[in-house]
Amino acid sequence: MNDWKLLCEFVSGDSERAFQELVNRHINLVHSVAFRQVQDSQLAEEVTQAVFILLARKAARLKEATVLAAWLYRTTRFVAARKKSQKTAKNR
Repeated sequence: MNDWKLLCEFVSGDSERAFQELVNRHINLVHSVAFRQVQDSQLAEEVTQAVFILLARKAARLKEATVLAAWLYRTTRFVAARKKSQKTAKNR
């Protein structure tokens, strides 16, 4: 099943299995992008979790033309940048 069908299954039936499959497919991408941004494994895990929470919240609003891997990549970069700046501000 492709990403879009899994996403639709999750949205229409709140299918935990479909969402878990999406996470399994893309977790390595999200975590590696996060780690490259923040250079901290614990912070990268936090970013990864935040990105998938955002996906769950925004899934119903994504358009069919959305390439999920690209959306996850872009979202991960935004979340990582925000977390990194928050961490830097805390350490001042």
